[in-house]
Amino acid sequence: MVDYPAFGHYCTLALLSQPSKPVFIPTPTAYTNKLQSVSEEGNYPLAQHDFALYKQQCRNGTTTTLAADCEAAAYYNALCAVKMKMPDAEMLLAQFIDEHESSAWAGRAYYELGKIYFAKKAYKDAIYCYEKADAQADMSAAERGEYYFQLAYSYFVSKDFGRAKDALPK
Repeated sequence: MVDYPAFGHYCTLALLSQPSKPVFIPTPTAYTNKLQSVSEEGNYPLAQHDFALYKQQCRNGTTTTLAADCEAAAYYNALCAVKMKMPDAEMLLAQFIDEHESSAWAGRAYYELGKIYFAKKAYKDAIYCYEKADAQADMSAAERGEYYFQLAYSYFVSKDFGRAKDALPK
């Protein structure tokens, strides 16, 4: 990614698809939006690579951008790692939560981290994350069903039967 000053703001030249076909994007926010759409299309390796680079530039102060764009890059970098089942996905989510506890994406990050803990049978950690996610996460109906089941199951395995029953959807 290369930043070019133009007309009083920064323009970004991003190599998103093929090295021979650069995509011109007018602002850093447009760059993160483009990467989000690449991620949502399922091209997680490419999107994660670029999000990781962007996140590193934010940390190094080598990009002129909005804090919200750096936050988005950190979240989507972690989410792509989750989608690709990368070994560092748990660490990236935990790091995002530590650095951006009040983010609009914190609930989603807790939800994704809870799913990782549930899969690892770390039920107390899953409960902690799911309880944090409940108040914040924007979930689809299918995700909400999975969330309630896994939270109830985690309570059940932890022998907290009352909370397990309460966690099941009515």
